[in-house]
Amino acid sequence: MSKSYPIKLMKFYKVKNFNDIIWFDKKIIDKNAAVLSAGSLGIKYGAGCFITLRYYAGRYLHFEDHFQRLVNGMKYLGVDPAQFPDPQTIKQAFGMLTEKADVKGRELKARFQVFISNGGGYSLNPLQNISMAATIDTIKPVLRDYILNPVDISVIPNSVRPSDLKLCNNLHFMKAWRKAEESGADNALMSTVDGRISGTATGNIFWKKNDEIFTPDESCDILNGVTRRIFCKRIRDKGYYLLNEGSFRVKDILQADAVWMTNSVSEMQPVSQIDQAEFDTDDPVFVYLEDAFSQYKKVNLRS
Repeated sequence: MSKSYPIKLMKFYKVKNFNDIIWFDKKIIDKNAAVLSAGSLGIKYGAGCFITLRYYAGRYLHFEDHFQRLVNGMKYLGVDPAQFPDPQTIKQAFGMLTEKADVKGRELKARFQVFISNGGGYSLNPLQNISMAATIDTIKPVLRDYILNPVDISVIPNSVRPSDLKLCNNLHFMKAWRKAEESGADNALMSTVDGRISGTATGNIFWKKNDEIFTPDESCDILNGVTRRIFCKRIRDKGYYLLNEGSFRVKDILQADAVWMTNSVSEMQPVSQIDQAEFDTDDPVFVYLEDAFSQYKKVNLRS
């Protein structure tokens, strides 16, 4: 009978399935070999934070902004600054993963996570340690028939849970996504507790009506994404469309000519439908934005 040695073989051969491996506390291991105590705060309470970004074949777009978001998350969790990973550690983690999988020349989804690996209850433990993990994955293709459905699960107010942090206990976003998926949609359109559009379960939202582009502002409990900020800057700099950041209701977006969502992995995903309202995914605004974003990347990608 043949035998299988998945962990030992990884030491000598390239790995083709990204989902089989993980960078865990500075080593590449089989994902099932990672060990974290059941008593850790990361397991008990989801006490962790993360960043998700696009790996541009060894380069990054505003890596420093993603890193600062991770630092802010660690500060929120009470992690000792002496334990913070430095930017080079994170880049080395992605480099090790892409080399092991023989995909250094590809564009990929990259995630780095920090979680508290020991500690007691709610009190801050000065002896608490952290564990770190990094993964890579393929990027899903942009769809032209992407559907959003509004859900009755609100984003958490910034006054309760900082909106600009990527904390691991994102169960409300997961629940919203699943509820939208059950209705036949690809993602959820989420609102604040008082009914103002905030974004989707996985990104920021924009729409165009005539010569004006709209997007919720930070008062709407949004995570002000790195890619959102780039799009806002490019729209303002180029000046062809007027950018309106503010508070809007679902009825406002249903009157749009074109709708799209943004995040750092997908960049820009056109939306074809929300409820029964349909939108033009071939609207000229998409050529305009794709060109503006492409030009920006040529200047700002860094290793």
